[in-house]
Amino acid sequence: MTTNEGSPVPYREVFAVGVFRTLFVGQTLMVISEAMKMLALSLLVFARTGSPLMAAVAYMAGMLAYLVGGTLLLSLADRISTRPLLVTFHLVRFCVIGVLAFVVLPVPVVLILAAVIGLFGPVAEGNATALLADVLRDRSYITGRSLMTAAAAASQVIGHGISGLLLITMSAYGVLATASAFCLVAAVVTWFGLRDSPRRGADRPDRADRADRVDGVDHADRADRPASTPGASPLRRLLRTGAAASTWQVNRQLLADRHIRGLLLAILVPTSLAVGAEGAVVPYTADMGQAPAGLLLSAMAGGMLLSNVLIGRFAGVETAERLVLPLIYLTGGGLVAFALRPGLPVAVALAAASSAGLGYEIGLQRRFLQALPEHARGQAFGLVSTGLMSGQALGAVAVGALTGIAGAGLSIAVFGALVIAAGVLLRRHLLPGRKAGPASPQIDRVVAETRCARSLPLPSCPDESRTDVQDRSY
Repeated sequence: MTTNEGSPVPYREVFAVGVFRTLFVGQTLMVISEAMKMLALSLLVFARTGSPLMAAVAYMAGMLAYLVGGTLLLSLADRISTRPLLVTFHLVRFCVIGVLAFVVLPVPVVLILAAVIGLFGPVAEGNATALLADVLRDRSYITGRSLMTAAAAASQVIGHGISGLLLITMSAYGVLATASAFCLVAAVVTWFGLRDSPRRGADRPDRADRADRVDGVDHADRADRPASTPGASPLRRLLRTGAAASTWQVNRQLLADRHIRGLLLAILVPTSLAVGAEGAVVPYTADMGQAPAGLLLSAMAGGMLLSNVLIGRFAGVETAERLVLPLIYLTGGGLVAFALRPGLPVAVALAAASSAGLGYEIGLQRRFLQALPEHARGQAFGLVSTGLMSGQALGAVAVGALTGIAGAGLSIAVFGALVIAAGVLLRRHLLPGRKAGPASPQIDRVVAETRCARSLPLPSCPDESRTDVQDRSY
């Protein structure tokens, strides 16, 4: 699928993969609906409370739950098949957003329901990203990831644009109802689009083909498969997996690896600070009407879209890696300029320029993928999603609180300065370095031990479905 080392992969080759097309469309619909929901809830809560802090909490409420999901449930990303997991996730979002659209609820209840949506977000995103890494190899994965990120940014632009148009003729509740419909369409597309897709790890040898192997067993070959104990209900199998314990232990080992930890911080911290600054957008445009908030948020998403398309498609891997640090400084500098509290046209331009710098993340993807143990990819990618969503949510809450004291413009500028500071402190991990090696072997051992203990079907574990004692000794 590739030609010269370091050269970009054409988009048409990535779109030729059916699984990628389905994941691409499903994510696009999901992000559109999420952008609409976030803006609508922020406007509703700000109108009812007049509090910038509460508006920021409402905007990021769904992301706050990512921290809980990433702490307790993330190991399920490597255990459950992608199709039922994603379809269920889309249907839950359809139901919850539908309730928010048609039932007038107290603000605390609104925030709780908005948070529920994000509980399984890291599991779904981690599973889908790991499947993406399975079906797109080498640099095709980097191109696919840049496309997915660009699609997410474009979807935010579309979602905010649709919201702005709808708000001209209807209330924020109408925006929520439309967002709910997008969730249902995403569930249908995913159900039919992934109908014939292989399970994660299905391209690897079957268990029966390796049952007689004693030495040299590759744990990565089995950890991506979901548990399958005959005679047990899906709920019972889920309860037996000990998701919380396994999630916590593997997360701890991933974070203990110095190289993985450094790359995680490099991916998470600048982006979380920059996107968290969006929590001050509604108060910043409060005296301009409702539509300008959607315009400013669309500009932020548009800059990210442009950078991901240009870098992911034309720059090549090595060039993208060299651009990481300059792009982070661009992001921080654009936000710092909000201290001058520019008018809407200049603010839109600054928002687009600053968010364009977030394309730096593409330059870290190859090293991060190379550093991961294959059998824990789903959990590692879910850990990234958890960190991004939780960091952005906490950043938005912090900028909302700061806005109540210092004003929206200065608050955004403070977060821009923090982005620049993060670039300086993480410079060692942001600059191109030696090719990443594999993760510590201890991660392999911990994953194998926890999953054997939780009745997951690793080849080195006793097979509970066998009755022949001799067969159980392998």
